[in-house]
Amino acid sequence: MSFISVLNNLKIQIETNENLQAFCKSQWNKTLECKIAFRQRREINSKDLPILLITRPRVSGKVDAGQGRISKQRVRLYFGFYQKNADRGVLEQVQFEELIDAAIIKDTSFGDVAEGTDVLDSVSDEGVMHPSYFTVMDLDIKYCASVDESDLDSFITFYEEMDMAPQDEQIDIKVFETLDQEE
Repeated sequence: MSFISVLNNLKIQIETNENLQAFCKSQWNKTLECKIAFRQRREINSKDLPILLITRPRVSGKVDAGQGRISKQRVRLYFGFYQKNADRGVLEQVQFEELIDAAIIKDTSFGDVAEGTDVLDSVSDEGVMHPSYFTVMDLDIKYCASVDESDLDSFITFYEEMDMAPQDEQIDIKVFETLDQEE
């Protein structure tokens, strides 16, 4: 399984959150669009707001763990909205962020594909690009990438001389016997 499944489930979890969508509809008369994509702020048109972009800028702490590999994957959310009234910008930014946070923590395993999620810092642009407002939020997601067992079975049975998966539960490695005879 790939980390892509975590990103897809996170996207679905946020965009199908009823409270978040109701807020977007009541404040801006639009639904929130979520995308797994890189976009520069200048590439986002005000008619596309509100929007939430999901990226994965970093993977760290890779550790082998039996049948898989555990890592901490940083996911970054960029979300913004359009509001002509500057007096409402701060309050809407706070509510928007709180609802996104609530949508995330509703299921921090994203349908049992992640080991857990820590919601980290978030930073707003403080309205510097009024009438659009953006916030960035970081998440650390603990993820265990499982080994594809069919690949392991193929590896074990690849060499006929090596009996790595015997029926008799005794491993016979004929390659070493051959090397000993040649000396």
